[in-house]
Amino acid sequence: MVQPNFTVNIATFNQLDNLKLIIEALKMQTLSSFEVIVCDDGSSDGTKEWAKDQDFDYFWQEHDGFQLAKSKNNGIRAANGEYFVSLEADVVPHPALLEEFSKHLGERTVQLGVRHDVQMWPNKLDFNLFDKYIISKDFRLPSLDDWEKVDRPWRFVSGCNLCIPTKILQDIGGWNEDFHAYGIDDYEVGLRLMMAGCTIIPTISAYGYHLRHDLRPTSDENIKILDDLERKYHASSY
Repeated sequence: MVQPNFTVNIATFNQLDNLKLIIEALKMQTLSSFEVIVCDDGSSDGTKEWAKDQDFDYFWQEHDGFQLAKSKNNGIRAANGEYFVSLEADVVPHPALLEEFSKHLGERTVQLGVRHDVQMWPNKLDFNLFDKYIISKDFRLPSLDDWEKVDRPWRFVSGCNLCIPTKILQDIGGWNEDFHAYGIDDYEVGLRLMMAGCTIIPTISAYGYHLRHDLRPTSDENIKILDDLERKYHASSY
């Protein structure tokens, strides 16, 4: 078996309609050398039954609170691709997403893809319609456009569109399963990747359409995990 260049990992929870659209979008990718893994955090909306007839690897776990990290790590352990593309079930990838990532690959290069907010997704996979549905561009763009001035690049990492060398991600243990509430977990894995010798760069041309949702609060414990790691990182830098 020829090893795929990319593993595209989709984390989902009770988002079957979204997932169907994302899988269709992946079938339209301009690059064909990739595998798809769907990591399901215990959906009860028919995702498990639908996935049985689909052509991707599927991992289901019992839902027990916020377990996004644990769910993603199921895919990381199973990944065969040299590069791991992390998506979540609220982002539909543009057909050229993987092709754009492929232009900037490196053994220790972490690429930040972009997500543009849409209020809703059209019912059919027409990317001209998707472009018309955009209501706001990625809020990180001003910083991504002036990347050399960014002093904490890990704080721009978002797990809903991200390309990482798989072996390094596996070596650091993937996402931190000590996070049991929304938020900060992507920053933390970004910093650990930097501590493992990776460079973070933006790839603005690798974008997807993000289904807009309300801001979600994080927890003090999440913030503390990142603060402790940042202190460790800065102490080791001097």
